[in-house]
Amino acid sequence: MKSGSLVFIFFNIFFFGLLSLFAAMFFFLINLKKKNAGLLKWLKQNGQIIEATVQSVSLETIFNYPSLKTAIKYNGRSPYSIYAQWVQPSANAVYVFKSEPLWIDPQEYIKPGDKIKVAIDPNNPKRYFVDTSFLPIIKS
Repeated sequence: MKSGSLVFIFFNIFFFGLLSLFAAMFFFLINLKKKNAGLLKWLKQNGQIIEATVQSVSLETIFNYPSLKTAIKYNGRSPYSIYAQWVQPSANAVYVFKSEPLWIDPQEYIKPGDKIKVAIDPNNPKRYFVDTSFLPIIKS
């Protein structure tokens, strides 16, 4: 075999391998999004509604180390998250809940110490949804 044909074969294997990897990642992400949408729907219909205590409202950051806290930015804007905690009486366990990224600053509408509704799976409180429907909707 000529070295030119070996390079061509190697290039094709590499190119199609890389293409297959990106296709697999794409389908994985689509499936993950569908799964999360299904969980959200199930929690809204069947979840147990609890009242958690708001602990903080903060900008989404890349790192959780004080010297490395850098806000995540999408199109020049940083999303906020609400952190709340709840003590499960039957197990005496503390759960911390984090909202989905919010594109408005919710601190005008909710403060630490306030109560917020959270829908949880009664069999697994780690499966949850923080209800932020009380916040205004941004019109584009």
